[in-house]
Amino acid sequence: MEHRVERAIDVGYGWTKFSTSNAFIVDAKITIDVQAFQSLPMPVTREAFDLSTGSEYKGMSVLVKLKDSAYLVSDAPTYSADALRVRGSNYSSTEQYEVCMAAAVKAMKVSCLDHLVVGTPVGDYESTKAVLKAKFGKGIDVDGKAVEIRNLHVVAQPVGGLVWHYYSKGLQSQLVQQPRLLVDVGHGTLDWVAVQGLKTNFDRSGSVRLGVSHFVDRVVEEIKGVKGLEDVSFSDQVDQMLLLNKPLPFGDQSFRFEDFQSLIEQIASRGVQHIESSIGDLRMYQSVVLMGGGAPLYKVALGKAFKTTRIEIVDNARFANVRGFQLLAERQAQMKKPFS
Repeated sequence: MEHRVERAIDVGYGWTKFSTSNAFIVDAKITIDVQAFQSLPMPVTREAFDLSTGSEYKGMSVLVKLKDSAYLVSDAPTYSADALRVRGSNYSSTEQYEVCMAAAVKAMKVSCLDHLVVGTPVGDYESTKAVLKAKFGKGIDVDGKAVEIRNLHVVAQPVGGLVWHYYSKGLQSQLVQQPRLLVDVGHGTLDWVAVQGLKTNFDRSGSVRLGVSHFVDRVVEEIKGVKGLEDVSFSDQVDQMLLLNKPLPFGDQSFRFEDFQSLIEQIASRGVQHIESSIGDLRMYQSVVLMGGGAPLYKVALGKAFKTTRIEIVDNARFANVRGFQLLAERQAQMKKPFS
């Protein structure tokens, strides 16, 4: 019997997450092995990569060749002060996106993918889906070799988080036909998706560039007193201060999350207003499912807006989407009719 391979990739503006196993049970709980690296491909020579492997850093690094160029991706905090994150709605068309896809496939150590599920922000879902199908619908070049992708499925990112949220709690039967609002706070975008069960209502869904990076940019401006080019290293420190409440030393001061509480609530309230403008009557939804690495930034503002609606916060939200994608890939392998 032929061995099928189902996998999932979530290429975000901040991090690329991917699965390395099918779902399995440990201590009566479902789990899926996943890995991640920063979405910051750095062009390198093979000699430079060989030297880098002798460093003290013991995390994950992948060297991938694409179109006669070599790139290094890593989960290191920041390995180049010159690195810049890609921003904009055409992210899926960029070389950086393709490098991240190729590096994730290489790290999976597979020669063929029978079913691969990837996600995209809902704001430009149809156009991005078309781009991804055109670029990766047949396969992807990894180190000069073609890795076949027999079935590529593209889903709205928050749907993966919803699937994982309920399956990981053993509550998958509750997914059927319930109206919910999914809110996914990613690095680049704030996405919201209205669903009935797993069916997306795109007319009531949307996406705006009010993700974590916008909060980080505004806080950097507040600290430095000036708007300038992105310093990835400093931005990463601000990110950790906002999401992990790690002290941020700068000059003779040390900043914490609470120092920017008013600014954070102001930005989050603006994001929630965008959500409210498209979803219809708030009372239609059984619950709001909040996910994504930036979820803590929107918790208070959503609570104020949805006073009578239950807000469910996804545990370990960083990998929720990609784990949900993996479950969808495995489900798709058992189905005859494709969902995307």
